[in-house]
Amino acid sequence: MADTSMNDFLDISKIESGKLELENILFDLQEVFIRCRTAVMPKALEKGVKLYFYAEPSVGKKLVGDPVRLSQVLINLISNAVEFTNVGMVKLLSSVKNSTNDSVTILFEVKDICMTPEQIHRVCEPSARVDDDAKRKCGGTEPGLSMIKNIITLMSGNLTVESVTDTAGKFSFDLTFNTINSYADVSDREIISDQDEKLRIKLLTDFTKRNQTKFTEIVKAVGEGDIKLAHRLAHTLKGNAGLIGKTGLQKSAAVVEHMLKDGKNLVTEEHMNALETELNIVLKELAPLLDEIAVTSQPPALDEEKTREVAELLEPLLKSGNPECLNFIDSLRAIPGSGELILQMEDFDFVQATTTFAELKRKWRCG
Repeated sequence: MADTSMNDFLDISKIESGKLELENILFDLQEVFIRCRTAVMPKALEKGVKLYFYAEPSVGKKLVGDPVRLSQVLINLISNAVEFTNVGMVKLLSSVKNSTNDSVTILFEVKDICMTPEQIHRVCEPSARVDDDAKRKCGGTEPGLSMIKNIITLMSGNLTVESVTDTAGKFSFDLTFNTINSYADVSDREIISDQDEKLRIKLLTDFTKRNQTKFTEIVKAVGEGDIKLAHRLAHTLKGNAGLIGKTGLQKSAAVVEHMLKDGKNLVTEEHMNALETELNIVLKELAPLLDEIAVTSQPPALDEEKTREVAELLEPLLKSGNPECLNFIDSLRAIPGSGELILQMEDFDFVQATTTFAELKRKWRCG
């Protein structure tokens, strides 16, 4: 699947005017779902929201369409759904509505979003606005929702938002794709194994980057009496460790989490020492991944003009908390001094990222 880059966002005016040219390439829907899950999982883990993804297979067929644009749409919808949901589960489902010899119509649903009927109604308005409280919770959904509605329309679909219960809603749309027959010999098995390995490496790398200072953060929170924060940090670490199969660390984090439950500090020095030891073992094991990424994936530095283009496009996305800003990470890696900003964006800390961006912008002489 092609990577999303800065160039995908240089044609926003084309999207809004309906003149964007969509790709028509062979792709596998499971790959799109894997990409979406990888992008949204860190934020879901941080909030304690579970994710459930299921794509009904179109047996013997591969789709022809634009997987990058479809990924943009789904990542945006799921990210906003996670922001609206504080407990429970967010689901991404796809089902085959109709199938012929050379086409298939697929229904996509993002469900179990904790939105009231009033919020649902406002999201459906042409301006795609939600109330101020909801906008604060999700970091501002209007620009992203407006954009993806346009993309879905360009793909000959229609986004609908509806309430399922008094406190839950769903986004849904259906798209029709041309298909070609394809039977296993998603070589196909080799592609699936390769995709699984890429996902595993991605999860391990993300864990290593996000948890370098996690133990220090927990100790600091406990020392300052912010037991609620310390409990959340331990909970997040427990989930992250479980995601990459590090059961020793997962158990140690679970013990600390339990000892900090309900605002009480019952954690002992022995508990903290065990947590520090297990975390250091995992970080030491995974440290070579960061070195390898630094050596093999460092892109050529951007010139001043390209840096200015990135800054102009990225700034409004950061200020509105739009998860589409994550698609600029590869471009940012080509700009010296962007490491901290990238980590903040990957942690969905858009408030701090906006502050860091403003400082970098002055250094880049972008205004």
